[in-house]
Amino acid sequence: MTPFNKPRLTSDIDGAHYNGAKEKQMERKTVNITIDGRSLDVEKGSTVLLAAREFGIHIPTVCYMENLTPYGGCRICVVEISDNGGKPFIDTSCTYEVKEGMVIQTRSPRIIRARKMLAELLVSSAPNVKMAQDIAARMGLLKVRFPMEDNRCILCGLCIRMCYEQMDGKALGFVGRGMGRKVSMPFEVRPETCRLCRGCDYVCPGVIIPCQGVKEPGELCGRCVRIEEMPDCCPMGTFGCFCEQNPL
Repeated sequence: MTPFNKPRLTSDIDGAHYNGAKEKQMERKTVNITIDGRSLDVEKGSTVLLAAREFGIHIPTVCYMENLTPYGGCRICVVEISDNGGKPFIDTSCTYEVKEGMVIQTRSPRIIRARKMLAELLVSSAPNVKMAQDIAARMGLLKVRFPMEDNRCILCGLCIRMCYEQMDGKALGFVGRGMGRKVSMPFEVRPETCRLCRGCDYVCPGVIIPCQGVKEPGELCGRCVRIEEMPDCCPMGTFGCFCEQNPL
């Protein structure tokens, strides 16, 4: 028997079937969508937010974190969506799944107005939370029309999802409704399931105060977008260093 007609062993056949099945499994199923006028092929089953990020399109988020279940509570990530030529509507990009032929606008006038309103409400509720100040600065807010509060919780739910999904503690949850809504342990008592892992603190935006320290309610920072106003404390004219002459 010549080498050219050598019979294939059973292990070779099984290996070929395995490799073929593996290649078929690795085939990426895509759908075609349009984001801000760009025609893109994105992975089927992905959300609008992940599809946009894959192609470098920025959509601001507050309550979203990778590897945690999307919540959509902050609404900052809203986009304008049109399915198959239908009437455009607004929905959260972190929870809405892409579909074939979908047209998405991430920076239409309607979306910008909605995000500015949401950012204004957010920073009026928690002016001493750095994330709220950053969002307000990037939205170009110069003043706040709503009564200012001093909350350190923005109800993003990150701590709850971290506790449930990653740490398996199940020690936190939302209680109350409306203005009385807050994050709490059951009956405000630490349950035995709490691991004291501090995972909730790790993901909480409220533990990071603005760069210049705690602010008075009503004061907006905006330093992140007004770089020319940053102080020069070094001879090299570099801002943002940590030398002793830096007034921040």
